[in-house]
Amino acid sequence: HEVNALDKSGKLTEVGKQLAKFPTDPKLARMLLAAGHEHCLTEVAIIVSALSVQDPREKPADKMQQADAKHAAFRHPESDFLTLLNIWNTFEEQKKHLSNSKLRKYCTDNFLSYIRMREWFDIHAQIMQVIKGDLKMHPNTDDAGYEKIHRALLTGLLSNIGFRHEQYEYLGGRGLKFFIFPGSGLHKIKPKWIMAAEQVETSKVYARNVARIEPEWIEQCAEHLVKHNYYDPHWAKKSARCMVSERTLLYGLTLQAGRKIPYDHVDPKAAREIFIRSALVDHDYHSNAPFYVANQKLLEEVGMIQHKGRRVDLVEDEQWLYQFYDNKLPPEIVSGITLDTWRKTAERANPKILFLTKEDLTREQEENYVNEWDFPDSKKIGNLTISLQYRFEPGHNEDGVTAIIPVHQLNQVSQAPFDWLVPGLLEEKCIALIKSLPKQIRKHFVPVPQTVKQCLEIEPDFKGTLQEWLGNRLRKLTGEAIPLNVWNTDGVPDHLKMNFRVVDDQGKLLDYGRDLKKLQLKYTAKAEDSFDQIAADELNYTGCIQWAFDDLPDTYQFIQKGQTFIGFPAIIDEGDAVGVRIFDTEQKASLQHQAGLIRLFQLQLRKECTYIIKNMPQSATAELTYNRLPKHPIISTSTGKNLGASASYKEDMLYLILYSAFVEGRTLRTQQAFEQCLQQNKSGLISTANEAGKIALEIMALYGTIKTQLKHLNANDPLAKDINDQLDLLIYAGFIRNTPYQQLKAIPRYLKAIQYRLDKFDNNPLKIQEVSRYSTRFWKDIEKKEKKDTVIPEQDPFRWAIEEFRVSLFAQQLKTAYPVSAKRMDKAWDERD
Repeated sequence: HEVNALDKSGKLTEVGKQLAKFPTDPKLARMLLAAGHEHCLTEVAIIVSALSVQDPREKPADKMQQADAKHAAFRHPESDFLTLLNIWNTFEEQKKHLSNSKLRKYCTDNFLSYIRMREWFDIHAQIMQVIKGDLKMHPNTDDAGYEKIHRALLTGLLSNIGFRHEQYEYLGGRGLKFFIFPGSGLHKIKPKWIMAAEQVETSKVYARNVARIEPEWIEQCAEHLVKHNYYDPHWAKKSARCMVSERTLLYGLTLQAGRKIPYDHVDPKAAREIFIRSALVDHDYHSNAPFYVANQKLLEEVGMIQHKGRRVDLVEDEQWLYQFYDNKLPPEIVSGITLDTWRKTAERANPKILFLTKEDLTREQEENYVNEWDFPDSKKIGNLTISLQYRFEPGHNEDGVTAIIPVHQLNQVSQAPFDWLVPGLLEEKCIALIKSLPKQIRKHFVPVPQTVKQCLEIEPDFKGTLQEWLGNRLRKLTGEAIPLNVWNTDGVPDHLKMNFRVVDDQGKLLDYGRDLKKLQLKYTAKAEDSFDQIAADELNYTGCIQWAFDDLPDTYQFIQKGQTFIGFPAIIDEGDAVGVRIFDTEQKASLQHQAGLIRLFQLQLRKECTYIIKNMPQSATAELTYNRLPKHPIISTSTGKNLGASASYKEDMLYLILYSAFVEGRTLRTQQAFEQCLQQNKSGLISTANEAGKIALEIMALYGTIKTQLKHLNANDPLAKDINDQLDLLIYAGFIRNTPYQQLKAIPRYLKAIQYRLDKFDNNPLKIQEVSRYSTRFWKDIEKKEKKDTVIPEQDPFRWAIEEFRVSLFAQQLKTAYPVSAKRMDKAWDERD
């Protein structure tokens, strides 16, 4: 059976019938038959003849070294069989030129047996007679290569193969272990795979006459004997086919393991199932087939219904989809190639045979569960359209609704609009917010779900914060007011908090999270740089000394690379000229526009400005004190001139005067409005300058007096420390430039209140603590905002409410600009927040 002479029933095969004609052992005959197919009959006939006689090489005990040296001349480095062929070829060449006596001497000198050589030649002649005569086979005339010769020999030596699994030891078929015979030319080389003419057992089992082979040759030559094991069937996306790993064995010896072959060659039914599940159900498949593209799009669309509705029973499942394709496709469809071939015919009869419909996938009773109003694909925030994505996967970082925010828009959005989530989740979020309230407040709204339904009977306008709206609705329903500071979003489930995904200009993820402020602080510089690069060529003017550009809209929309962008135009101060730029936030644009307008008015009023600087109320002491003021302890002064940077007393006074006369309280975004303002207010410029100059001198004089008084106190005295902290935040380098004129007028009153406190040595810790409660909170917030954007605290009304509150506590007789109390401060803070 090994040489394929008999079939499984024991009957002679066609190969067996041919083998019977050879005058040799069946294994040797099998080599000759294979040699005919491999076109190496000439070489194999010589080798087979050699294997039929005793080895012609002689090794006398007393001349072993000399014999080894002579035999080495014939040795082939990879095959003892080719060593025999070398002996034959050399002897045959000598035979042509030498007499019998000299030929005998040649054999003696080279330690070859002349008699065995003659016997070898005789056997060869007999074999060739059968080959040429009875079998009509034709020996090759060209030299055959190593592979052909050894593949032919291998057909008769299949039980004598071996695999080196240790340094010297080989593992053969049926668990046999053996070694290469020391006299072999391959004893030191030790190839990975070998075959042997014979295996001889002495103290060990040795393989004699061996040669290097490749395991692939064994598989081909022993096809009728090799066993195949298959494991790890898997989908291969690249080839669009299910593959399986194959292990081949001969007599228990593994020839190879891990080769990938098409699984449909092994188990077509199982391969078909994997193909349908992987390619068509799981979409792990590259195809431009119309049905596949359309179905994929439809599946994504209906799949989003489940993510939006946060239910798994709204659309058909994967098993239904598998059954759909299983019913449509015939049994022979097992791969992408077979599918495409079948489609060419099937789609002629029915072009939509594999197309899904929404009705197929959506369970009838749930068709209208999710709608575009309740679960939109985008959210309008001011002039921006923010894309939304949905995910229903509790515990996942992006479970719930995710807003996709390009980094250049990051500074343009705020948290409040996102707190509303989407209408479809609003009821659930309101319930969660109420349940997060303290028990003594929450008890007024039970049962909570019913209360929320009543709240939502009036559709919200989605303006302001969700907590404000919900608090107002609850107060109207129950009469119970809810302070804004008691709302606790920590207890609200993550899927009811908007998730934010920040992406770069190519749409690649930069970061994500549910804390928008944290993301804005982290990427504010990158956001600004990204926007500036995009908007660099839009509305770009520079070096203007008059209004030489178009009127400026509040917002400016432009398109680049197919995307729509929103920016905020502003005139900018360039020192001796002005320009126009687009900014990413309204706050930045507003501050820059203010500075740019003041510079533009100054350029139009050069003579008047020179006169004002020369003739304004002056005090060398006040000017010197101002120019030596320390920097603000919290806000940066590196944002550029006109935005908090320190300048000289006269420069800041001119800025204040121009701001008060022309800019304060006005929106100047057109050339006409600018020129009208210039003409209408030009006449009052000098009187404004005189008034402002007097106020500034009074402030600096009071400041100097207070500083002198403070020197008499210990620096660590609580009173001195509290007043110094107050002064550092009130009177600093650039405060004249940053303080609105109407508020500047109030500063002398604040300083007089400090004097009054010093005179009375009012160090009441309860009063200090009460002011500190608001002051600390405010300045921490300013510090946080300053990291993200340009901030001028003096433009925040709450900043001045703190000073008025101080007056009410420490110098009531000076009176406040408006009623102020702790309760009013709390309310003002909540409204500000």
